[in-house]
Amino acid sequence: MKDIWIVCKKGLKELIGARGGRRGFLIQITILAGVFGFFPLSQKEIWMEGTMPVVFFSMIPLFSASGVVADSFAGERERKTLETLLATRLPDRAIFLGKVISALIYAWAFTILSMITSLVGINLAKDTPGIYLYPSSVFLFGLVGSILTGLLISGVGVFISLRASSVREAQQMLVVPMWVLFMAIGFGLPALANVLPESVRQQLLRWLAMINPTLFGIGLLMTLAIVDTVLLILGIRRFQRTRLILD
Repeated sequence: MKDIWIVCKKGLKELIGARGGRRGFLIQITILAGVFGFFPLSQKEIWMEGTMPVVFFSMIPLFSASGVVADSFAGERERKTLETLLATRLPDRAIFLGKVISALIYAWAFTILSMITSLVGINLAKDTPGIYLYPSSVFLFGLVGSILTGLLISGVGVFISLRASSVREAQQMLVVPMWVLFMAIGFGLPALANVLPESVRQQLLRWLAMINPTLFGIGLLMTLAIVDTVLLILGIRRFQRTRLILD
């Protein structure tokens, strides 16, 4: 565990303290503050009564980590520091997991900040007295969901960064498919719903109304946990410093 933390701490320092890192970190914070402050201001009912916060909080790591996780090994290769890292006595598992966890912590920090910012926006927008806080279920599902999605994107991103020759190549391999998926879900599904026959849409709505949101959320989190575990196991087994040194 100590070895993992050594690599993790090094990775966090590189993410935040590297050239342009702090500036980029502050820019991302400002953007998130604006986005998650504006949405609750304009859609307070959805944010106070629906499951929208859980969806948003679970998706934050996909975007906040995608840009930085590509730097994990590809950045070390560009800075000519990869050989130094691989020459240490740190176990292969510690190096791989340290890189994954550093990206996860970075992404999860943005989730916490977004939760705080959205609560500020909701309390500014609401008409009722008192301070509004999310229900415990929203906090729980949002935090756990963000950890699991953060672990997913971090594991995939580190694995891609291992094979990429540059940070830009790793970012393209990681970010482009993710944005395609996001656009497909955000615009493709609504477009599909509009072309479906009315009877089919009504049947789908009745079916969705029968789903218990809590059980559905638990099942989705369990599925993500299984996928994350498989990805980490595969990543640990395929990470071989001798192959990287030869490359």
